[in-house]
Amino acid sequence: IPDALAIGDVRSAEAANAVLDAAYGAGLVITTITAPSGALAIERLVEHCGRDRQESARAILGQTLLGTIVPVPGRTGRTFEVVRPGERRA
Repeated sequence: IPDALAIGDVRSAEAANAVLDAAYGAGLVITTITAPSGALAIERLVEHCGRDRQESARAILGQTLLGTIVPVPGRTGRTFEVVRPGERRA
């Protein structure tokens, strides 16, 4: 497994499973998921994995997710922030 892996927008079970396999293998994985919020992006990733892998997908994400990059509400232009697991946005 490479030190870092970039995967385009996750829209299929194959891509979602590749993201999770790489994350579990301790590599840095950077990907995009189109969703209205960080929380829904995580749910979409889990849903793409298929019913038989959703529980393990949540466990892998719980162990490996460093953060999500989300737009800052109320700001114009492309302003983003990193939200780490367990943090609440101001």
